[in-house]
Amino acid sequence: MAIDLHTHSVYSDGSDKPEEIIEKAAAQGLRAVALTDHDTTDGIAEFKAAGKAWGIQAISGIELSCRYMERDIHVLGYGVPAGNPEWEERLKQIRDERNLRNRKMLERLRELGYPLEEEEVRRYAAGQVVSRVHFAKALSARGYVKDTEEAFQNLIGNSGAAYIPRQCLSMEEGVEFLVEMGSRVSLAHPMLYRLTQEQIFLLLQKMKERGAVGVEVIHSRCREEESRSLMQMADRLGLGYTGGSHYHGIYKPGVYLGQGHEGTPVPDTFLRTIGMDIPLSI
Repeated sequence: MAIDLHTHSVYSDGSDKPEEIIEKAAAQGLRAVALTDHDTTDGIAEFKAAGKAWGIQAISGIELSCRYMERDIHVLGYGVPAGNPEWEERLKQIRDERNLRNRKMLERLRELGYPLEEEEVRRYAAGQVVSRVHFAKALSARGYVKDTEEAFQNLIGNSGAAYIPRQCLSMEEGVEFLVEMGSRVSLAHPMLYRLTQEQIFLLLQKMKERGAVGVEVIHSRCREEESRSLMQMADRLGLGYTGGSHYHGIYKPGVYLGQGHEGTPVPDTFLRTIGMDIPLSI
């Protein structure tokens, strides 16, 4: 049966509520789904309650942004301890850094002639995480751009005029933090980082040395031949497989819950390769 180990809700940069993700997963016959919002576990309680109601295994997850080779990489954690004081304090520190970056982006936008107030942007966020998606919605609402796609393309995307990079945890810090909290750690969408095959292999090797157990080998933007290559790397290193749609609802058109590239399903057997199974005691 199929699963999805990479989804985002309104608590970070997705358009669906946690319970709506579960409802859609049930409609598609998924056996398990993980909520992996950026830098927050705010939606986990709702997510798990909905999973219980619909008879779907709801996995508590997170996606952390980290720095490696002067670029952002994303690290997935499964079985995160939502509500743990030490965990929540560290996440707050990460969000505080994000908020500092956001204020710098607001300053840059004003300098460029696109003034926004912080509250204008924050009103689009359901939880504590304010992301660039929320900036894009505020810019569109003001009429500065025709839609959110144009906002990313011209202003706040990685090559946009108002883009400010985040000061993230290092890859080593991010992996070790998640492992210390008892999470199973996997590298998200390795093919999106513009690394060579050799560099990806070295990154995975370094992550494993710090306790990571998997790599995302199925993803909505990972072609079949790329998936095979990642599986070969995982096999060589003794890592397990993870996979997911990278679902964001309407904010990523053409990406469907429970489907990788060209509709490839993520088999539930992947969970066993990272030391998890169904039912999970998380």
